[in-house]
Amino acid sequence: MKQFFSQLKIKFQLFPGDCSANTAGVFLILFSLYQLLTFSEVTAQWEQANGPYYETIECLVSSGNNVYAGTYQNGVFLSTNSGGQWIPINNGLTNHEVHSLIIMNDKIFAGTYASGIFVSTNGGTNWSQTSLSYSGVLSFALSGTNIFAGTTGGIYLSTNSGLNWNPVNNGIPSSWVYSLKVSGNKLFAGTTRGIFLSTNNGSTWDSLYNGLTNNYVWTLFIKDNNLYAGTDDGIFVSTNSGAFWVSKGLRSRTILAITSSGANIIAGAGARDGGAFVNTNNDSNWIQTTLGFPAIISLENRSTDVIAGTSCGIYISTDNGLNWNEKNNGIISVPTSVFSFTSSGNSLFAGTYNSGVSVSTNNGQQWNQINKGINGDYIMALAESGGNIFAGTCFNGVYMSSNSGNNWVWKGLENQNLRTFLISGTKIFAGTYDGGLFYSTNNGTNWISTGLTGVPVLTLAVSGTRLYAGTYGNGGVYLSTDEGLNWSAVNNGLTVHDVRAVSATGSNLFAGTYGGGVFKSTDYGANWFASNTNLSNLNVNSLVISETNIFIGTDNGVFLSTNNGLSWIMKNQGFTPFPPPINTLYLLNNFIFAGTTQHSAWRRSLSDILGLKIINGIVPNTFLLSQNYPNPFNASTNIKFALPKSSEVKITVHDITGKLIDVIVNEKLDAGTYAAEWDGSNNNSGIYFYSIKTESFSETRKMVLIK
Repeated sequence: MKQFFSQLKIKFQLFPGDCSANTAGVFLILFSLYQLLTFSEVTAQWEQANGPYYETIECLVSSGNNVYAGTYQNGVFLSTNSGGQWIPINNGLTNHEVHSLIIMNDKIFAGTYASGIFVSTNGGTNWSQTSLSYSGVLSFALSGTNIFAGTTGGIYLSTNSGLNWNPVNNGIPSSWVYSLKVSGNKLFAGTTRGIFLSTNNGSTWDSLYNGLTNNYVWTLFIKDNNLYAGTDDGIFVSTNSGAFWVSKGLRSRTILAITSSGANIIAGAGARDGGAFVNTNNDSNWIQTTLGFPAIISLENRSTDVIAGTSCGIYISTDNGLNWNEKNNGIISVPTSVFSFTSSGNSLFAGTYNSGVSVSTNNGQQWNQINKGINGDYIMALAESGGNIFAGTCFNGVYMSSNSGNNWVWKGLENQNLRTFLISGTKIFAGTYDGGLFYSTNNGTNWISTGLTGVPVLTLAVSGTRLYAGTYGNGGVYLSTDEGLNWSAVNNGLTVHDVRAVSATGSNLFAGTYGGGVFKSTDYGANWFASNTNLSNLNVNSLVISETNIFIGTDNGVFLSTNNGLSWIMKNQGFTPFPPPINTLYLLNNFIFAGTTQHSAWRRSLSDILGLKIINGIVPNTFLLSQNYPNPFNASTNIKFALPKSSEVKITVHDITGKLIDVIVNEKLDAGTYAAEWDGSNNNSGIYFYSIKTESFSETRKMVLIK
């Protein structure tokens, strides 16, 4: 079909006469025929920013210069230069969720979550599945020629280099086996039901519980004559092979990994429990290291360094665990969920669900994690005030950075589940899920509870001297006119009281609800009405206003109103394969950024997303494509069109040779009258043709660009 049009185009070019008159008429005929034959694809308009990303390192093992890392979603990686560069080695590894690794002579065994054990005999270049192909494998141990595998269904033993596996669970109740350790003829198992010991290669097991206050055992470690256990209640140690246990500190913390380096014992805790700790005196006093975040899931001690596998990649310490440096070059990462944004200058900060805070200084093209000092991986709220960045965590309170996120210090509200911040004058307001609303007048050094207590506060907005709080459940919207000291509900007409987003402009107030779309008030919240019935069933999570433009982020993507909420346009072009839930929206540097669930951050230029405006929502009688105005033009022009019914609309611009120059509109629109702007500043002077195409209507018109 394209070849046929090319032939027609040649004939068109041979016509004598003025190209601005006679040949233009011929072009319209040929171009209309071309439209029937083919139509170009549109370029995505939302684009996924390059992050924030994360990858969880579940296990580590080393041999000589080679270090192997098993990951949660991307299989096994190999580094031959101490973590300087990583490459994936997954050929034949059909399950990429790898929880355990071990090396036995020339073989590497990889334990996966649901597909059992794989083996490689050539350094990980190729993998094949063993006969244990149905279980989740969480740990390994070697004892002579025996290989033990701890699984989600107990312990298995192979006596023939992994060819065959048999269960050895006599004396162990049904449990997950997270850790296996061997000392002489003793085999220890750390499980979800406590610690067990076998002295006969797993034929029988005895429980070791005396002194343990928690039976959920994540890791075991042996140094000299001491047996260490990492539990949900800190670290315990036994000096008599597990017969009796005493606490070694870090109580109430989940300890996922333990190792040693030099004289230091290194413990890896969960993200909410402080990251990596070091004990230098074999006592109960632990020093929190520079790796205070993220979760430390695995630790591998080598002769020159210690490697930590975390919920945010790989870190290496060369000073016995006190200081750590990121070493993720080549590690394939996956998108995370973004719940909050803020900015300082040109720096955009993103709060994520499981990887803390990340920052981008180039509009989302590159991101760096900046979590030093933060205990907590769920960052639900961010705000900037006077150059200070505030981060609100789930259950770990507020953190502040005064140096662009390079370091963070805790700022109180312990155990509070932060959901939103608002800066109003000299006050910083913090809305929480469980404790209501607090404020600070000294950058978080002290927090004072407001009159809004016991209410889950999800969103805050300010308009002059009025403060608004949107709440979860049946609370609706609250108003304060005395800087947050006293609050009263303002819900007249607000039929849905689960309010996730509030924004104000002058006397107009908008509320985004969960399951009820957008409500609007024109009298400072005294009365409410539904902004548009077409949005009535949407879950609205975010709402931002830019001049007369209102953006909402929903579970169904992004919508825009250019007429103060009277009507809305879906703006999901480029979200692939379908729009993810939008948790938060933010405007910076002529971009609109969207934080999504499990698809990281996306961005779109404001000039692009605002290129289409609603003139009115009155239903016209017929389809219409008007002449552009002005015409001729330099360098932008407006194209008006009307739709008598809801339609999939595509408006394109071609040059006089038939080449596609731009796609102005490509979306489903409600009935009404619209205006689309086309910016031709990057194109040469000349004749251009703009066309509209719907399911039942198409038309092409000519316009002239003069520079």
